[in-house]
Amino acid sequence: VLLAVSSAGRTPAAATKEAAAAFEYAAGQADKFGISLVEAAKGYGKLAAAAEGTQIAGKNTKVVFEALSTAATVLRMDTDSTNGMFKAFTDMMSKGKVSAEELRRQLGNHLPGAFNLAAKSMGITTGELDKMLKAGKLTTEEFIVKFSLAIRNKFGPALEFAANTVQANMHRMENSFFMLKASIGE
Repeated sequence: VLLAVSSAGRTPAAATKEAAAAFEYAAGQADKFGISLVEAAKGYGKLAAAAEGTQIAGKNTKVVFEALSTAATVLRMDTDSTNGMFKAFTDMMSKGKVSAEELRRQLGNHLPGAFNLAAKSMGITTGELDKMLKAGKLTTEEFIVKFSLAIRNKFGPALEFAANTVQANMHRMENSFFMLKASIGE
């Protein structure tokens, strides 16, 4: 996934170098959060692909990824819920507009209080947010980073504890085995 994201319009060597850097970033974050390395790499790769060519690309993609990883860790989400949350963000970023479908259903099914937090992140009421969504007037470039920062602020204080649970440490162990197998060519 990461190689495909970084290969568009680049030489093979440059694409491989970018993919390696992206994988290294994802591996570091997987260790920090105590989440699956494979799932972290997939999630980051898809976010990066959706953000390419937008103001969200680069540093802001990392802000989004880290906010979603924080929420997943603190809420102890299973793989399906984590993937669903990443999919909602990826879909919004790919479309360029935020829709009620992604925000209320897709994301709301995985992230409790998503709609209220989204409105708060924009400094508006839920009614005003609903009107903006119905009118198709909320772009991802004005919304995604603000919402991601609100997610990080809400769940961040509990991250240190959540990242040191048995579940998080099991993921770290699985990630170590994955890296060992990769290093010996399996």
